Amino acid sequence: MHFQLASLNLSEAAPDLDADGALAPETLFAKGDSALAKVLHRGPFHSSSTVQNAAYASFLETPIGIAVLVLARRLISSRPSIAKNWSLCKKYLENTVKIACSAEREIDEDGCEVLYGRAGLLYGLLYLKKALNDFSSSSIFSSLQEDFISEYYDSLKGLVSDGTLQQVVESIIIRGKHGSRIYSQEFRNHRTPPLPPLMWIWHGKRYLGGAHGVAGILQVLLSCPNVVIEPHLVEIIPTIEWLVGLQDLAGNWPTKAPSNYREGHQVNELVQWCHGAPGMLILLTTLLRRAPGDVPQELRDKIISSLRCGAAVVYEQGLLRKGVGICHGVAGSVFALLAVSDALDADSEERPYLTFALHLAHLATFYESFTAQGHMRTPDHPWSLYEGVAGMCCAWGEVLRRMGSETLRSLECSGQPGYDDLFT
Repeated sequence: MHFQLASLNLSEAAPDLDADGALAPETLFAKGDSALAKVLHRGPFHSSSTVQNAAYASFLETPIGIAVLVLARRLISSRPSIAKNWSLCKKYLENTVKIACSAEREIDEDGCEVLYGRAGLLYGLLYLKKALNDFSSSSIFSSLQEDFISEYYDSLKGLVSDGTLQQVVESIIIRGKHGSRIYSQEFRNHRTPPLPPLMWIWHGKRYLGGAHGVAGILQVLLSCPNVVIEPHLVEIIPTIEWLVGLQDLAGNWPTKAPSNYREGHQVNELVQWCHGAPGMLILLTTLLRRAPGDVPQELRDKIISSLRCGAAVVYEQGLLRKGVGICHGVAGSVFALLAVSDALDADSEERPYLTFALHLAHLATFYESFTAQGHMRTPDHPWSLYEGVAGMCCAWGEVLRRMGSETLRSLECSGQPGYDDLFT
């Protein structure tokens, strides 16, 4: 990963503080701002370079994520490293949005996934929009001078307006429709079940999972304001229904869209957020929470059955050998089970899916021992958010928060960072 979340060395961050002081919010924010400052010096913001292709403009894997974080932090931080880079980051994001929304002579179905592409850019805009909304409703906002509000808050509202979001959404949807037409042509001489109205590719392959595939793109689309996404539910919901129909008997999903429905049952081995059941479970729970009135009862029943079956396989196989990160590690399994808990545990005093998530999170505390014994691998970036311990720390934090709450999902936005944390 080009811009990874680095390890947090608390002894260096606050050598004169005890453990409680080193973990205090103000200390952690200061360390985060310091890390942002270091990355800004290595990024493209001080040069004339701009994003040339919206297919490589995501929050998680490109400088866009750093720009969004700086813009959001400036609303509540006056640190020089943040303040002096604010305008550069704003210009960089503005130019990227223009490229993403500009008309193209040729449309293809590539470059829309979460990890690198347009859906990742859309997430960044939604993240910033949420930061602005939270800021405007805070006690700080009412005490600020008008020139600060005009310079920072008002100048960002247009960048994340519903109109801007709609343009980015349209650029994703139009590619999905184009991809669906091409996909359908491959079956024109065969009798098949109804095919999805939306389909995308990444590097020439029709992936289905959270990182590069259909599930991840739909997840971010469903995170948009209702006024933005409502016109497209007529394509989104049937595509999700098609995904539900691809679930295998074990509860998992294939990595890629089937190219031949006559191949029969296949074994789908990957149970990870990037490929497999975890990403699908988060998408299905998001649909139930975000658009309950638009989901027919028959489809709702199918989704609930699918969630139960998928959660079982994630719990059974979710202690992954690839480490504790989010992308293909235990943290991704935990966040998926927490999402299922949001959807299904409300009707049960035992809260079984929360219990499943707690158990996997507890087992993950032994990751160093598992690694030493050869049962777990050390990922390429062992401290990063999506490959390493930083992601597991987020999962542990969410588990601890829910253990102390009588409700399911916290009143604060919570969920998988960079993916499922935009709304309650």
